[in-house]
Amino acid sequence: MITERLIVAIIAICGALVVYHHVLYPLVLAWVVRRRGRALDVAPLATEALPGITLIIPAYNEAAVIADKIRNLANLDYPKDRLRVILACDGCADDTAGIARATMAEPECKRLDLSVLAFPRNRGKVALLNALVPRARDALVALSDASALISPDALRRAAAHFRDPRVGVVAATYRLSAPGCAAEDTYWRYQTAIKQGEAALGAPLGVHGALYFLRRDLFTPLPADTINDDFVVPMEIVARGHRALYDTAMVALELETSDVSLDRRRRQRIAAGNIQQAIRLRRLLHPKYGGVAFAFASGKALRVLMPFCLLAVLACSAVLAPTGPIFAAFLAAQLLFYGIALYRHVAPSHLAPKAVEAVHYFVSGHLSGLVGVARYIAGLDRGQWRRAHDTKEITP
Repeated sequence: MITERLIVAIIAICGALVVYHHVLYPLVLAWVVRRRGRALDVAPLATEALPGITLIIPAYNEAAVIADKIRNLANLDYPKDRLRVILACDGCADDTAGIARATMAEPECKRLDLSVLAFPRNRGKVALLNALVPRARDALVALSDASALISPDALRRAAAHFRDPRVGVVAATYRLSAPGCAAEDTYWRYQTAIKQGEAALGAPLGVHGALYFLRRDLFTPLPADTINDDFVVPMEIVARGHRALYDTAMVALELETSDVSLDRRRRQRIAAGNIQQAIRLRRLLHPKYGGVAFAFASGKALRVLMPFCLLAVLACSAVLAPTGPIFAAFLAAQLLFYGIALYRHVAPSHLAPKAVEAVHYFVSGHLSGLVGVARYIAGLDRGQWRRAHDTKEITP
């Protein structure tokens, strides 16, 4: 009897955590956004008052997208004499650097102040950031992926936000130009809503590396094995008392076409980064951080536990199923749920309702999370970044 009560308690606790993380927590964030407002109002700066910005682009084998990226930068609505771009080619095996230099010769790109640094050896994104950010000429630094196009007024909006001396980080919204499936597109819209809520509570929990801005003097060198640098960099700044903003009017549009394999590896890597972050930034759970602590516990910390909670509920339900029809029905419902995901996995080419796509994306996401945590514990994921295609891992 005691054992049965213990198993029931495990189901209740783990089930409650799953419901809270996926349903109640997003509802709380949505309520906070409605109460405090969605949009970030920012008064534009006059052109003569705009500060210098150094934009750093870490790149590894970006030949397919680098020309479009440079043309995009050349057409941004920002004074060319106050924008310096550094393209850091990290031991590229393709002609990223050569294509970049050729693109710079195009009439529309000639005025762009772009330096192409071609490093002979691949050292990883973290090593590039540690070397280049502290040496930037300007007080404001932007970090951007080579495969992401920047909305025309993003730099002007970021500069206006930094007029407030309390602001240490400004993040853009991430969008996919070609989602791998409808569920992936829904997932990123969901993530945007979550970040809006986190920002309303105090700060977005991490940003996306496609585009974000920071004050150069607030950057601290990262440990070489850092996995999700775009989480650690901004949250270290927040932990020291500075504000982080999330501006949905600033957009970074991902050019790289997503697919199931790419998405799976990305989510595995993010999961490995989540457990690393939960350990190294656990001080953010202190009540003195207020809404940030609440969001960190409810979002990132619980995300690490979700695969284990789901497994615990399934295993405990299997143990109790023979003892009564309620537990048997509960187990059957779970098996049906996972069976739907399995069906979608083995028959990806078949047309399926959105609900089936959503179930598959949910289950595959947590399975990727489980693999990511296992990889981190086993020491298989320790921060070396590479591109997703050509059978390489991706940056988070």
